[in-house]
Amino acid sequence: LLNNPFLLADDAQKLATKFYIFLKYIVTQIFPHPLSSDYGYNSIPYRDFSNPEVWIAILSLIAIIGFGTRALMKRHWVAFALGFYLFNILLVTNLIFNVGATMGERLAFHSSLGFCMLLGAGIYRIGQKIKQQAVPLILVTLIVVAYSFKTIDRNKAWESDVTLALTDVEIMPESTSLNGNAASRYIDLSEYKINKGKEKEYLLKSISYGRKALSLHPQFVNGYLNLGLAYAKLEQFDSSKKVWDMAFKIYKNHPQKQTFYGLLGQAYYNKGYYLGGASKWKEGQYYLFKATEVVPENARYWYDLGGFSYNAGDFATAKMAWAKAYQLNPKDTAIQKVQGIFK
Repeated sequence: LLNNPFLLADDAQKLATKFYIFLKYIVTQIFPHPLSSDYGYNSIPYRDFSNPEVWIAILSLIAIIGFGTRALMKRHWVAFALGFYLFNILLVTNLIFNVGATMGERLAFHSSLGFCMLLGAGIYRIGQKIKQQAVPLILVTLIVVAYSFKTIDRNKAWESDVTLALTDVEIMPESTSLNGNAASRYIDLSEYKINKGKEKEYLLKSISYGRKALSLHPQFVNGYLNLGLAYAKLEQFDSSKKVWDMAFKIYKNHPQKQTFYGLLGQAYYNKGYYLGGASKWKEGQYYLFKATEVVPENARYWYDLGGFSYNAGDFATAKMAWAKAYQLNPKDTAIQKVQGIFK
């Protein structure tokens, strides 16, 4: 869905939304505010032919074709400017073929040449009409100053991945990708030394954005992975396991599946081992059992689960766990030694 944003739209919605995007490109080039690094799924809701903007877009397209044809018949250079603009902008509107994205400001770069030619021609024509040479200069100055201000102001957002994600998610709050990026960046912020003491605050913000991303796109695998990571850092391991299970149910052969479960298993194990150090065998047993559930092929986890269970008086579990440990690693001397305890 992130690579095919029109997947859930019917044929009429697809066409209407593409016409709307054509209009949005024109408006954004004239008035570039607000700007965003992503216009992915749900940042631009589907349109249909009952929306006035769609018909404005269609009329705009007809007008450009009409003016271009008229200029071509008169052999006027404006025909080239209109044709160059229209050809390049139509290539990225999805009207001709699917470009794999709803829209992107960078995709309008080539068409901007035609736009600038037309803008210059318009300003020149205004000067001729009113016969005031200073007016075109004033207009150009105002345009350069306004666009330069916007460029400089927008550069602040591009300072880093963090500033970009946290700025743009406020601009496009319904974007799945931007909510996912914000969730990921808040995890990054929680790891910076300069933010020591604010880890929980940033992780909770990450969870909030992660949940929003998944509410927009319930099949968003990376959203589940980042959400689980935030839960794990807050030691909410069961919540972490729940969302990672959902991620790997969607993407069964994910290349990082074993890595994520391995980290979670180690986290469960470490928590249980810590409790064992305080002789809290029953509490520790729970975490070691969860470790074996996540990484069932780890003989050490089973061996220590047996030890914790034995100390907690749960001899049936101890026997089962030690037998499993021996099955996985019969050459381990420590595992061999406990095999005779229940004979």
